[in-house]
Amino acid sequence: MRTMSKKILVYLRDFAARYPRLRVAVGILLIVLGLAALFTPLTPGSWLALIGLELLGFGVLLKKKAIDS
Repeated sequence: MRTMSKKILVYLRDFAARYPRLRVAVGILLIVLGLAALFTPLTPGSWLALIGLELLGFGVLLKKKAIDS
């Protein structure tokens, strides 16, 4: 199972490198959705903002060392 997760990470890295504008657009969309979820009491999805920041390049959740190991 560990090799499968590494394959998925490699695929996602390659995909993000091929389509940088799509990565930025998805990152901004996730930040907006996360902030909207933060301010509305009915949706528990404010963690989407953290994933959006990660897609934009801010090392909030994952560090390079954790991905490479």
